[in-house]
Amino acid sequence: MDSMIVFVIYLALFRLAIIAVGLVSIILGYRLFIRGIFSNPFAGSSGEGQKISAEVAGAKFTLRNAAPGTCFALFGVIILAVMLTTGGPEVTQEMLENGGQRTTLRGNDPEGFQSRSEQAIDYLDRGDLLQARKIVMQELYFLAKHINNYAWVLRETDPDLRQTLLLAETAVAMKPQNSQYLHTLAEIQFKTGRQQEAITTLKKAGDIDPSYRKQLRQWKSEISGN
Repeated sequence: MDSMIVFVIYLALFRLAIIAVGLVSIILGYRLFIRGIFSNPFAGSSGEGQKISAEVAGAKFTLRNAAPGTCFALFGVIILAVMLTTGGPEVTQEMLENGGQRTTLRGNDPEGFQSRSEQAIDYLDRGDLLQARKIVMQELYFLAKHINNYAWVLRETDPDLRQTLLLAETAVAMKPQNSQYLHTLAEIQFKTGRQQEAITTLKKAGDIDPSYRKQLRQWKSEISGN
């Protein structure tokens, strides 16, 4: 499942869980509050029972028999207030294939992935070249898998493979040690008549993943037979 979809689901569940806890606390607090006001099974003969006292500007206030309900209700209100005033949750993805860079998704980012290119432009305009490049490289590494998949599909569906070849070369340029991307490029090179280039590319894939060596031998046999 796409990481963005997973994060959206996680964010929705996170919010709903907090809202549920807050509302349950408020409802239970209200019921305890009403019970404490209109009934007092725990009070002694003096009728004092439980009470909360406060003094503001010399005026004294006393709320009797409603302390548990008040505490529950206040707890629920605090939970909801904190959720509304603080940022949303965040998920950090370790991108191990690109040297340990990290991608962070935050629940309070209104634009999410759609804003990454704009963020890079903003950093570039402010003169922060390092941060601008970092964002671009993170997004390119993230997109490499999709670019390779697009190239693999177009390999069978696009009669003009020039654009498909460019996509495959781009994916390999992003992750040159990925055997799957090398295999995709080799297949497209072979199909476009660049057989020697395909052999070289597939050999690189076979050095990383031995499962491609059988296909490499078949291609060499076909070329030598011609």
